[in-house]
Amino acid sequence: MISFDNPGLFYQERFFATDEDIQDEGRELIAEHKETVELFRNFIREYNVGGFGLVYRDQLKRNCSLGKHHVEISVDDLKGFSEPLANKLHQYPGRFLTALEEAAKLVADEVMQGVEDVAEIHDIQVTLRTDELAQSIRQLKSAQVSRLVKISGIIVAASQVRAKATRISIQCRTCRHTITNIDLKPGLDGFTLPRSCGA
Repeated sequence: MISFDNPGLFYQERFFATDEDIQDEGRELIAEHKETVELFRNFIREYNVGGFGLVYRDQLKRNCSLGKHHVEISVDDLKGFSEPLANKLHQYPGRFLTALEEAAKLVADEVMQGVEDVAEIHDIQVTLRTDELAQSIRQLKSAQVSRLVKISGIIVAASQVRAKATRISIQCRTCRHTITNIDLKPGLDGFTLPRSCGA
């Protein structure tokens, strides 16, 4: 019974692998992330309604010039631009919302390039809206966990807004070794401090 608790140790020789068919999953994920960021970037830069102006690019430029670092994107517009991309965002929002925010930051950096008042572009928050029918909480199924859903209801209580860090620096108490600019994942997860110093 003890062997059931041990998940085992798996190892793959990365530097001396001779098989051409071995695919590196890490490289695939990085390539997929870069490709998705580029697709989202094209959507934010090029989406227009009937050829009358670039909707999200203009909204992003207007908000950044006012010091507001957010953009509101319609999931239905994204679905009209690229349905597979919208399905990815709908199925795996935890993974692809960060790519959408990264693309929004890249476009904001491009758009605000000539403006002298803006010194540095901050992270851009993306809020999503959709016209699909809302569900009640009782109608949610286990298959919809960690997916994008629209819920109808009345808010009966709300807690105060809590600040969440997006990037942190940590320092060892004993030797004062410092690690700077650690990016944190979005969501409700915190950061687990290391038990021992890395120096």
